Amino acid sequence: VLATTAWMRISAGFERDLFRVALTSLKSLGRYPLVVVAAGNNGIDAALAGTPTVRDTFPDQILVVGGAFDRTTRDQHSNTGNLIDLWAPSVGVGSLAPSPNSTVDTLASGNSYAAPLVAGAAGLLASFDTRLEPNTSLSAVRALRTRILAGSARSPDRIDGKPVLDIYAVLKEAADQPGAPICGNRVWRSGGSVLVRRGGFTEALNTSLGSSTG
Repeated sequence: VLATTAWMRISAGFERDLFRVALTSLKSLGRYPLVVVAAGNNGIDAALAGTPTVRDTFPDQILVVGGAFDRTTRDQHSNTGNLIDLWAPSVGVGSLAPSPNSTVDTLASGNSYAAPLVAGAAGLLASFDTRLEPNTSLSAVRALRTRILAGSARSPDRIDGKPVLDIYAVLKEAADQPGAPICGNRVWRSGGSVLVRRGGFTEALNTSLGSSTG
């Protein structure tokens, strides 16, 4: 079974090269996963960490995630720069991994915890609207990537001019699109038709209702 969404942190050059080969091979098979890449924790420009060589080759399939301390402040350890597409929490993130001195779950920090939040949001979004299911076509993965960025951009919060992950807004962005599931929108009956309010417009669903029998 091929994954439709993946997250990873790319460090060494040979790892980047192998990853590029893997995505090229998947493309030849007609597979287009969305890959969420952690920007790194060196406090430098992400370009120096090698991230651009992957995103430049597959611009529609890569989301580079930086670590956020809060919704307006960068985690001081996170890499930064123009290559960051989106920010997500990377400080005090709930983790299932036990701490070195405890057998219970703990809080963890780092970009390795920010990127999975975005990957999880992508998976949730694709399950909400199966038209956004990546791996099936380049247009689908492009639309999925766009919805994540556009949805998060609904919030005014920015770090270095880039949006911060907002899962509720991402789902709302998807729900506002014509043909998407009606969850999250106002739905009502008018005569024999079902109408749904999506953002600033009203869509008539491709269905009708007979007279109610009570």
